[in-house]
Amino acid sequence: MAGLVLATAGCDADPPQHERSSGQVERTESVTAANLVIVVDGDGRGVLIGTLLNRGPGADRLVDVDAEGESLLELPIAVDLVGGPVTLPSDEPVRLAEQPEVVLSSVRLVPGFRAPLELTFAESDPIVTTVRVEARTGPYADVSIPPAGE
Repeated sequence: MAGLVLATAGCDADPPQHERSSGQVERTESVTAANLVIVVDGDGRGVLIGTLLNRGPGADRLVDVDAEGESLLELPIAVDLVGGPVTLPSDEPVRLAEQPEVVLSSVRLVPGFRAPLELTFAESDPIVTTVRVEARTGPYADVSIPPAGE
């Protein structure tokens, strides 16, 4: 019995809830890109989701996203910044999943693929990374992906 008491000591019935990181996290001196994932619809279209946090003293903007990286891809990935540059106020997180800001399309965008991305900012150094591609199911089921032509 004493072993059971010791085994459960310190166990809380309701452990604290923490938001898990589900995607790529990258940092520059002034911008953090957290939980980056490309969510796809199965027809080669997807959106970049995640959170951008500008830790600089003034506002910044995401002005371009390039999906070709350092390598030459046989099948390029088209990227569209819907609505133009994304404003990043200082110390205010911008969640890209709240509306599709960055739309991508390519037959290469299938779950399990890692897409090379370069995020370019007006004031900060660029972020170069690879981002996991996930299907629009499970935790990503509610992600909005605009149809082609929009």
